Amino acid sequence: MFESITFFNQNTTNTSNPLDIGSLVECMLFYGETSIVANPSILKQLFRYFGIDRIIELIEEDLLKIIYTETQLGVRTQKINSDEYHEAIMFSSPQHTYQEELRKICIEIIGKAGKGRRTARRIQDLIKVSNFRLGFCI
Repeated sequence: MFESITFFNQNTTNTSNPLDIGSLVECMLFYGETSIVANPSILKQLFRYFGIDRIIELIEEDLLKIIYTETQLGVRTQKINSDEYHEAIMFSSPQHTYQEELRKICIEIIGKAGKGRRTARRIQDLIKVSNFRLGFCI
C-alpha cells in the first residue's frame, strides 16, 4: 500500500466534473490516505456522485480527507513600457466563504432549504479549511 496521494482539479476544461472519479476510488483502495483539495465545483461533483451521507461516511472511516480552499491562484500580467511582467497572485471573495458555499451546495443537491442547511452544519466540521499561501522555495 502506498502512503498518501492528493487530488486537485484534474480536468481543468470541465468545471462540472473536475475530478476523475475512477482514479479517486482506485486511490482510496491503494493509498493509506487520499486527500482532495476542494473548491465549490469539486464539492458539488463529490456530493452528486457519492451522495453527501456517503461522503460523511468516507471521511469518518478515514478513507477520504477533504481540504477546502477559499482562495484561488492566478497570474497577473502587467505591461511596463514594452515589457510584460507576470506575477503569481491569490484572490478570494468575502461573499464566497466556505460555510456559505457549503450551504448553497447542500441546498442545491438536496433540493430543500431546511434539510440542506442542517446537512451543511453536519458536514462542515469534517472538512478542513486551508488557503493557499504564496511563497518561494530555494
